[in-house]
Amino acid sequence: MSDSAVRVRIRNRVEEMPVIADALERLAIDHQLPSAIMQQVSVALDEVVSNVIRHGFPGDGEHWIDVSLQVAEDSMVVEVKDDGIPFDPLQYRRPPPEGTLRTREIGGVGILFVCALMDRLRYRRVHNRNILRMTKRFTSLASSQRA
Repeated sequence: MSDSAVRVRIRNRVEEMPVIADALERLAIDHQLPSAIMQQVSVALDEVVSNVIRHGFPGDGEHWIDVSLQVAEDSMVVEVKDDGIPFDPLQYRRPPPEGTLRTREIGGVGILFVCALMDRLRYRRVHNRNILRMTKRFTSLASSQRA
């Protein structure tokens, strides 16, 4: 498998998210990537981008979200960049909320879910842009199936 990368740019509108899903699917097909791994990457990416759209931009202005997908020999690296409010999701980690869905405080579960799905996450803020880099090793599927 050779290295390959795809870049996608969408506006901060939920209805544009299928563009990212289509790019991910094309990359998976082109490189014959394991469907179980791609499902995990897809769910994590959907959670991150939808949170950026819903919470990252105060007001109704138009903003751009850049997503890069790179396939390497043993992993997929996904990077999400936006010019939204500074937010490091890795600092937001907290224990899962207690109580029922009706009584517990909203928020915090999504990043825990993303952390569980991906093998490595790194956040940085550069030139007024949030950059979240997520890595999923293809070998992590085999390890989790053995356990």
